Amino acid sequence: MTLALISFVGVTLLEMLLWLPSAWRWRKNLARLMGLGVTVTSALVIGRFPNLLAALIVTLSAYRVINLIRIADGQTQADYLFHVARKTSLWLIGLQALLGVFAGLHALYNIGALPYLYLLGFTQLGIAIILLSSTRRHLRTTKPPVITEAYADRDLPTLTVAIPARNETEELQRCLESLVASTYPKLEILVLDDCSQERRTPEIIRNFAQNGVTFISGSVPPDAWVAKNHAYQQLVDKASGELLLFCGVDTRFEPDSLRVLVETLLEKKKTMLCVMPENIVPTSVQALLVQPSRYAWELTPPRRWLQRPPVLSTCWLITASALHGA
Repeated sequence: MTLALISFVGVTLLEMLLWLPSAWRWRKNLARLMGLGVTVTSALVIGRFPNLLAALIVTLSAYRVINLIRIADGQTQADYLFHVARKTSLWLIGLQALLGVFAGLHALYNIGALPYLYLLGFTQLGIAIILLSSTRRHLRTTKPPVITEAYADRDLPTLTVAIPARNETEELQRCLESLVASTYPKLEILVLDDCSQERRTPEIIRNFAQNGVTFISGSVPPDAWVAKNHAYQQLVDKASGELLLFCGVDTRFEPDSLRVLVETLLEKKKTMLCVMPENIVPTSVQALLVQPSRYAWELTPPRRWLQRPPVLSTCWLITASALHGA
């Protein structure tokens, strides 16, 4: 076994030690070191073994590094981050180990590359067919219906738009400008200042008070809460609408958007509606990669087998009765 493989395996074992409770307290510094180690050893592996299997192993290493960066960044509540990142790490390491076994068999029995290419090609074709079928089904079933019933203003339920905001400026300003221009007749807008260090955030919210926007001062989440869920709960406690719409500050609404969403919910006779917004032209690498990846993840896998419909937290509407009864 070469030095490159020994180093790669060593770093992988060290990463698994990160999930020990005694090591988790130093997770940020350890994650940074592990991310650097995975990057260096992966480069050594692909340099020493420039073949297809090594390339696949290194591709998985890129996702491992992203997972470690998330730990080092530490923006998510610690308990939730531990469980989610650990699961992702173990899956990635497991897949790399499986590819390593194939690579070992390839070297041991001197199997040529052509059978692997055929196997890889047919596997990709099969997966592509499954994903294409799943995506077409999701696009068909999630297509907005034609509204067949006209709803008078008096027949529409009251609606609360709930927005958590932290250290926001221009994005929050534009979001609220689009909401106060809404034509929905029974509208309440709540914005939670989620412990912002940026003083401009509460100032923006209060500037819209004359337009009916209510300012809520958020509190620090308890240890058992995910920060965003705690922000949502504080908004729910203040909401008075029969329907609640949760959205991020980067969401923009046309004047009739809220009415269309509510009428669609009523037309479909559902208790919850999730919206996949139309993306504007990305202005950053993160926006170019992250949002399309989220949308692809929600639309392409065959979620019917998992009994889980496509769901995004960007903008979602739910009846208050269903939310309180959950």
